[in-house]
Amino acid sequence: IIIMLINRKNELLKKAIFILFFTAVAVFYLYLFIYLERKVLNISNIYHPDSKYYFETFKDNSYFSIYFSFFQNIKNFFLSYLSNQLYPSIINLIYEITNIVNQTENPRIFGFISIEFLRESFYRNVIKFNMLAYVLGNLLILFAYFKNFKKEAINFKNLLLLTIILFLPYKTHLYSNILKDGIVLFLLIFFFTNKKIYSLIISVFIGLSIRWGFILYFLLFINKKIFSNKNLKIISAIIFILCIFIFFNFIYTDGNIIESLIKYVKERTNSTMGGRDYDMVPSYNHIPYGGLIRGIIWPILFLSGLFVLYTESYLFYVLAFEILLIQIFVYLFYKKFIFNLNLFVVIFIIGIYTSTFTSFFRYAYLAFYVSTLISFLSLKSPNLIKLK
Repeated sequence: IIIMLINRKNELLKKAIFILFFTAVAVFYLYLFIYLERKVLNISNIYHPDSKYYFETFKDNSYFSIYFSFFQNIKNFFLSYLSNQLYPSIINLIYEITNIVNQTENPRIFGFISIEFLRESFYRNVIKFNMLAYVLGNLLILFAYFKNFKKEAINFKNLLLLTIILFLPYKTHLYSNILKDGIVLFLLIFFFTNKKIYSLIISVFIGLSIRWGFILYFLLFINKKIFSNKNLKIISAIIFILCIFIFFNFIYTDGNIIESLIKYVKERTNSTMGGRDYDMVPSYNHIPYGGLIRGIIWPILFLSGLFVLYTESYLFYVLAFEILLIQIFVYLFYKKFIFNLNLFVVIFIIGIYTSTFTSFFRYAYLAFYVSTLISFLSLKSPNLIKLK
């Protein structure tokens, strides 16, 4: 049906129907995915320790409130800018709004817009917020797809890979839980699909307040296609240098930057980030400078799916299948793998920082997903997927 629509004459109508179709599918898929996770697979809504943490501490870690003035909220935002507390602050706003809606007989905003759809538990409203980011992110990818691909390039191969990219299970899982990762991914998609100065500033400005390591993912974008605009290059360089300065200032403790880096690697090697019983991937934390070993070995296991050899859990099997699915389809269709120096450097650093493979996978997955988009949508990027 999609291909038939694409072959008709009215381009605007075709794109509108195409986008509406994928939006409807995304909403249906999200609800179905959540139902399967909660009711069939019995994956709790606090399966992730971070989800439980947000449930229990969002009030204590929030600096936003609808009971504060607008200027007080702005002041609180800047005073706590690098505290990584923007997401729990948003959760607190949703919590307060949910309470008001549930206590109001006919809730409306501006006197005429009904917000009855918010008459839910605050948990469900937070999930709706994440779902909105999921759908908007997919729409941005669709718009970029139409912009970057010529009419003759919209064929079965491209549509199949596009569909897989839009609805990958682990990506959907991140948006279906109270986690900040989906919002981080949305901001990365927002910048990449626009490639404008305003999208760079907005994504970095908000992203650093959600996760101070957000800027690390921008290493993925360093290529001629994305930073072809001179002003964009200059602003990107300034932002990146500033963030590197913040990072080194954070770890600089011993009067010598080399010694500080060595100390940091030692601390991360011995750090504890929790984990799962089925996560049997070696962490090398009993070896001096084991963080460096992780940084080299874990990216190889991740990008190849070989981490599945260290577990008998079906959850790891699904994760490995997803990585391999992308790698196999990209190679079969376009004779490329999702692998480049930018990606390896990013997940190398993540490997040093994290101490369990499950934590590593969650952070590295965002880098892999963005690299997949860069490969699929950037027609002149270094990791180009050529259309034949």
